[in-house]
Amino acid sequence: MLFRGTEDGRVLAYDFNTGKHVWETTIADASRGESVPSAPIVWDGLVFVGNAGSDFKGGKGHMFALDAKTGKIVWEFFLVPKSDGEPVRGPLGASPLNASTWKNDPGIPITGGGTWTSYTLDPEIGLLYVPGGNPAPDFVIGVREGENLYTDSVVVLDAKTGDYKRHFKLVLKDWHDWDVSNPPILIQTAGGKQLMVVAPKDGYLYGFDRTNNSQLYKVPVTQIENVAAAFEPGESVHFCPGAVGGEEWNSPAYHPQTNLVFTGEVDWCDTATPKDLNQLRSVSIGEPWMGMATWDPFNMFGKMSRADGHWAGWLYATDADSGVWKWRLKSNYPIVSGLTPTAEASCSSATSAAISTRSTPPPARNFGASSSAARSQAA
Repeated sequence: MLFRGTEDGRVLAYDFNTGKHVWETTIADASRGESVPSAPIVWDGLVFVGNAGSDFKGGKGHMFALDAKTGKIVWEFFLVPKSDGEPVRGPLGASPLNASTWKNDPGIPITGGGTWTSYTLDPEIGLLYVPGGNPAPDFVIGVREGENLYTDSVVVLDAKTGDYKRHFKLVLKDWHDWDVSNPPILIQTAGGKQLMVVAPKDGYLYGFDRTNNSQLYKVPVTQIENVAAAFEPGESVHFCPGAVGGEEWNSPAYHPQTNLVFTGEVDWCDTATPKDLNQLRSVSIGEPWMGMATWDPFNMFGKMSRADGHWAGWLYATDADSGVWKWRLKSNYPIVSGLTPTAEASCSSATSAAISTRSTPPPARNFGASSSAARSQAA
């Protein structure tokens, strides 16, 4: 079988050998801007897939398990709180989530939590790791003052039932569009640690110990600048990484022989000018809802021209056990592709080559509060 999603919210199944259309199941509401761009994964007769739509007013992320043979919905999980009157398409997995974690202003519907890429499965214990998208309106935090659960998080579910197990909230307060837009990787390090490693769009690499769910490190892996600045309606704010910065659509990669985690990053800044409350309320359900004060559709996620700031990429190699940088290589262009470590000899050669290209560390930049120690360790 072959499975894929569609722009209008369906999941399609085909016979792999003949191309025959076997079934289709609707899991998203296209009238709310929801779609299914992510790649499904399949395990033990179940197809795991969710929907996107975090940046359209009223759009919400849901996660599903579908029967691989029939397309029947086995379970559904709301990645942000369900509102009264919203349809439920399948049996709901147990969840502690409720609207109290959002504190939205009147006329501001809970929006966000879409899944844009794919998912991670631990088949040994049947746990599904779901990366969650940003809350919306993207650039206006004042109308949603709560934690905005489970946006900008990795949500862990029981793969068989869809029941909530735990979550890792990576971006605590998001007004920069820093969703977790790629799935985490599950690794065993050279030091014997069982880790979940993830790199969202905020410019950091995170390592969590899966035995106790504690955070071991949070390391900057691209340019981080002016991220604490408050946004006010009509006032422009420049920040890095921008809404298309950080680690965009592809996960980190791990090489066991060197114990290195590789991240390909987008060093691209942004300038955002938020709308006011009345402008946000006037947007219709299903319309783009980033909260950017512009009529230019190319600037819905802020102004992101090359002249607006950095426009490059970073390739970082980080020790999986400690989170210490081992080397880094600057690219003239954003890195948006996946990374594939190859055999040990090739990787060692590539590492040596990368190190030889910069006998001295790159020029110092403002990489955030935790950067000084990491830079000295890397050097």
